[in-house]
Amino acid sequence: MKTFYIVFSLFLLCHSSISQVVSRFTINTGETERIDAPVCVSLNGLNYNTDKGDLILFEVTNTGEKEVLCQLEPGYSASLWFVLSGITKKSITREYIIKLKNPIDSAKMTGSKISLKKDEKDLSLLLNEKPILNYRFGSTYPPAGVNPLFKRSGFIHPLWSPEGKCFHVFRRPTTITILGYGDPGH
Repeated sequence: MKTFYIVFSLFLLCHSSISQVVSRFTINTGETERIDAPVCVSLNGLNYNTDKGDLILFEVTNTGEKEVLCQLEPGYSASLWFVLSGITKKSITREYIIKLKNPIDSAKMTGSKISLKKDEKDLSLLLNEKPILNYRFGSTYPPAGVNPLFKRSGFIHPLWSPEGKCFHVFRRPTTITILGYGDPGH
């Protein structure tokens, strides 16, 4: 009897960390070959609560389940976005599973983390705490002696490579009107 309780306790412990299947679906490419095609799946009618864990997506392959990066678009009509990665020949069906990941398991996950940081002038997109993109929504004034009509806002600056290299400088010394992304000189 003691063995039964030990086995039963281990079963409950393991069961609590297993992800719950929310939905299964297939994608058929039809008569067109697909290359890295974006896909949007409606979550209407699915019973899930992200307070109890994150939604994760898996592709079912011959070798098992492979996690697929995805993005949840919440709202009145929630959707799950992902990329049908690689080349998918025409008339091929790929199978996917959406699971609700246990919050304890989500905390243990490692890998890339994308975050947003906002201050009084900028909204910054960070990958693993390294900046990728910065959107300037606050006003940036021109240098002293230049007409304040040349103040600007609502532009991307700077933009970084994955290695951390800044793609362009803020303002060329000879140009006062062109700021941020879109400057043909950079």
